[in-house]
Amino acid sequence: KVFLVVLLFAVAAFAGRGPNWVRGKHADPMAVHRARFILHQRNLDVLAAKTLDISDPESPNYAQWMTPEEVDALIAPNAEDKAAFIAWVGGLNEIEITEGRGD
Repeated sequence: KVFLVVLLFAVAAFAGRGPNWVRGKHADPMAVHRARFILHQRNLDVLAAKTLDISDPESPNYAQWMTPEEVDALIAPNAEDKAAFIAWVGGLNEIEITEGRGD
């Protein structure tokens, strides 16, 4: 939920106030615009510790690399945050929501 507050604050605080901004024509209402929103990732401290552990030749876990799917499962936003985001954008037309690393 924090990401929504930050995003809305940033838009409200800086809309039309950049030092080099010039107001132009209205946007074409039929134009398609792509936007990428990234939700807060969980367990980044756990991922960092695990990375150090599997990189240490003295560790029994040395070289036991995680798959991309395991990393995604570890750091993915929690279900409540995803549901709140989907509810927030649900009123937009023709929205496509994808999950993953963006590659």
